[in-house]
Amino acid sequence: MKSGGRVGLAAWWSRSWPRRPPRPGCTLAWLSVGPRRAWVIGSGLDVWEIVEMLDSYADDRAALTADHPLVTERHVRTARAYAAQFAREIDGQLAENRRPESELADLYPFLQQPRR
Repeated sequence: MKSGGRVGLAAWWSRSWPRRPPRPGCTLAWLSVGPRRAWVIGSGLDVWEIVEMLDSYADDRAALTADHPLVTERHVRTARAYAAQFAREIDGQLAENRRPESELADLYPFLQQPRR
């Protein structure tokens, strides 16, 4: 946001307001680079991260919440509902996280691979 006092803040908010998700329990974070990120309030996790965790538990919500006590049933329901409503956005973030190691090594050659 550029400096400009209340007028600058009002202009920024008016541009941002239409992009807010119509899903209670979620909010958006805009970083200086990259697309917006939807996160579930109170969980500390992005929506796609909860969806990824739930997928790794084969949609077993009880097991997920038992193993991760800071993630509640409400967080899981909220993330699933947001993912259903904004499927293309969440699917893109899931795909970004599932890049093969070879592609990541090409993108980030300065990172060292762990020894096996």
